[in-house]
Amino acid sequence: MLISLLTALLVTHPRLDASATPRGAAPATTWAWPLTGTPVVDRPFEPPRTTYGAGHRGVDLRAPAGAAVRAAGAGRVTYVGVLAGRGVVTVTHVGGLRTTYEPVAASVGLGEAVSMGARLGTVTTGHASCRLGTTCLHWGLLRGAAYLDPLSLLGQTRIRLLPLGPGSVVGRAVPGSPPARSALAGRPPETSRGLASARSPSHPTGSGPSVLVAAGSTVAAAVGTGLALGRRRRTGDSAREPRAPGGRFGA
Repeated sequence: MLISLLTALLVTHPRLDASATPRGAAPATTWAWPLTGTPVVDRPFEPPRTTYGAGHRGVDLRAPAGAAVRAAGAGRVTYVGVLAGRGVVTVTHVGGLRTTYEPVAASVGLGEAVSMGARLGTVTTGHASCRLGTTCLHWGLLRGAAYLDPLSLLGQTRIRLLPLGPGSVVGRAVPGSPPARSALAGRPPETSRGLASARSPSHPTGSGPSVLVAAGSTVAAAVGTGLALGRRRRTGDSAREPRAPGGRFGA
């Protein structure tokens, strides 16, 4: 009787999948940098505003050519190949996340299971968004077709960015912060250029309002003087040519 009951329970109870993750919960996966040590972030994640819009779908990590590229987490290699002339490796992880690595000379094969920190290959040259004369690893993260910030895997709230120098792009947003919006955004290009060219580099920014107020006061004073002179002339004319009571100058 007991054996029959246990058999019935095993048949009717849904199978438990070790890879299943509760909806909305993060998979219990440990993550690490895909390079040895803590690399410098040459360019952070910049999500595009539209599906095909401009942006930076990943992070660029400074690394010399030949540096070992390692799996950021345990998973299985689901792509090894060349895209746009660059070697790419993709690892699919528990929960459906995928990490991508490029440009890489791969040392793993398609379908190979890898642990966190396992060697995937080495960094090669050819990634266009690296700073001039440098090499870097482009590390990406996807869930389905959506690009995510790879640094979120590491719980990064502050990242180590390179100081500004020749060829630097000013105003890059730190991951997690909203993109900065210029006060000139949305204006026609001609208007924006006109406003920019109207600013004189010889005057500090803080003196702009004072100069405008002073100029306005001068114009107002000149207009007032002209009106006063006009009144005097017309008053003289009215003495020679009397007007009816209640006229413009008679009240």
